[in-house]
Amino acid sequence: MFAKNFIELISVDDRSKFHINGKNSFCFGDNLDKFLQREEGVALLALYSGNADQDYELLLKNGLVSQGRVDFRRAIKTPKGPDEAVVSLALFIDSQNPDLSNFICQQHKPELIWVPEWQKHINQVNGITQIIYIGDLSIIEQRWRALYGDKVQVRAGKVEVDTTSSLLIGMKEQDFINQYPNISLPKWESDTIHAVLIQVNTLSLDIVKDIVLAENINSHITHDSVLISPDFTGNVILEFVETHTS
Repeated sequence: MFAKNFIELISVDDRSKFHINGKNSFCFGDNLDKFLQREEGVALLALYSGNADQDYELLLKNGLVSQGRVDFRRAIKTPKGPDEAVVSLALFIDSQNPDLSNFICQQHKPELIWVPEWQKHINQVNGITQIIYIGDLSIIEQRWRALYGDKVQVRAGKVEVDTTSSLLIGMKEQDFINQYPNISLPKWESDTIHAVLIQVNTLSLDIVKDIVLAENINSHITHDSVLISPDFTGNVILEFVETHTS
């Protein structure tokens, strides 16, 4: 957990609970399970919403295909004791490029999620600064324009958008390899669009380097960054940088 974003590790506990609302209903767990049977990595990019109903209608108007709205509650343990999170989702799964999929998420009790105690980490990381996707830039641009409109910029062979929570970047695979020649790419079953790298900011790159070396983690270390091999971090490259941004 960070101040503006988070990384959520998700797995499947009990497949027998899939589609309890009917075989034809969209099942979040089943969608995730199919992804995990294919590969690990970034299955979905969650997008913050202050009004799920309003944003849902806007994205439909912008031409995105949706699997519908979902509202749910779940028990949650906080430093102050047990409580119940109340969440509204709207699903936008891309059938042709599933790893480019999104869901918008409105937390009706955000104080239960963005807990200050949960934002303190040994490696001093305080946020995701960028996520890089590789693949067909025209497809990436079209989807991100439906999400962010004129905030999308195309320059120097890249598609970029500042979401205010982090920077999204689309690149061609060879351009990514040229930029990051010292780290292996994740392994995928298909040649569709994939998230290849998550960059996070740390307040102390030296602390990160000490951890990586002490734990003998497969990585590439330079003066201004640490790149963790995707075979250690769930089939996505994790990059640590030190910029002292909040």
